[in-house]
Amino acid sequence: MSQNEGFVLTQDEKDILGEISNISMGSAATALSNILGQKVVITSPHVEKGSRQAIEDLEKIPSIGVIISYTEGVIGENFLIMRSADAAQIVNLLMGGDVESEEFGEIQISAIAEVMNQMMGGSATALSGFIGRTVNISPPSAFVLTEENKEEKLAFIYSQADQVVFVKFRFFVENMFESEIFMVMTRDFQRELVQAMLDKMGISNLSEMSGSAPEPPAAPQSEPPAPEPAAPPVSVAPAAPAAATAPVSAPTAPAASAAPAAARQEAAAAATAVRPAVLPQFAPQPVLSHEEQNNFELIQEVPLDLSVEVGRSRKLVREILDFAVGSIIELDKQAGDPVDIIVNGQLIAQGEVVVIDENFGVRITEIIGKQSKA
Repeated sequence: MSQNEGFVLTQDEKDILGEISNISMGSAATALSNILGQKVVITSPHVEKGSRQAIEDLEKIPSIGVIISYTEGVIGENFLIMRSADAAQIVNLLMGGDVESEEFGEIQISAIAEVMNQMMGGSATALSGFIGRTVNISPPSAFVLTEENKEEKLAFIYSQADQVVFVKFRFFVENMFESEIFMVMTRDFQRELVQAMLDKMGISNLSEMSGSAPEPPAAPQSEPPAPEPAAPPVSVAPAAPAAATAPVSAPTAPAASAAPAAARQEAAAAATAVRPAVLPQFAPQPVLSHEEQNNFELIQEVPLDLSVEVGRSRKLVREILDFAVGSIIELDKQAGDPVDIIVNGQLIAQGEVVVIDENFGVRITEIIGKQSKA
């Protein structure tokens, strides 16, 4: 018997996989929205252990398969399955023609592979920010699943039905169609994703996450906490940027008793010496003459070029010559880092990217002074 045979997928593992999948596929939906120019809505994922019934559900769907290999940050393969009719509609939008059949040739397969490349590139970037590691993938490989090749292409699913994890999403392309995407991963890859998230949270194993810390005494006549609402679907409008997601932090264990904590706070307050605030004295502003005031107002009308820099990268000439549509360039900043606001070549501030009426904008979070530049 293998070490994975008959494994149990715990609720904590399902929650972590669901959150990782939600963040990753949310960014993938953003990329799809930008490609199609249509609003894309994706629902919360449903995570379940692999079973013969799940495989039979896949068999009922004429589909397109895509293999994504993760090469850095987390190592393993992810397998996506989509209905061929829905993939045909996506290709139809890209090519600007009418799809008369669901048959896929080399051109159609290349087109859907490029779409998946863009989607999974955004997904890997979001995953990188979520788990705090650099995540890289190889270009996705797409193929048509048929009755003749499905056992070969899905060999690891057929041979080890109880060794895989299924994640199912529903997504909607506005005014067009709705569909399902199945994500299939091996038990080993699922474990690596969960462990990466635990490492980010500073937890060594799932037992710590499950609340192994002692619980405080129950207060009398306390009411049970209200259940948390279900996560709403992720709605993505076209041309909207992928929002950086804040990493999940480890849950904090509750205090054993409120009384000792209050006593410590009182003792700390008694030992703290309180001093009056000392404010710096500012020199009075010089009064400008009428001529100086006019000159100052003239200067204020001078236009300046303002630009926002997301990041930089240094490449060799041969690397630049290899650029093509779909190439991904890694910048020197991670997802969530502030962007630089530059005026006439001088860094003056940093901020975060926002969306205003479907246009990009920047919210200033820090003004860079002379001391910061030095």
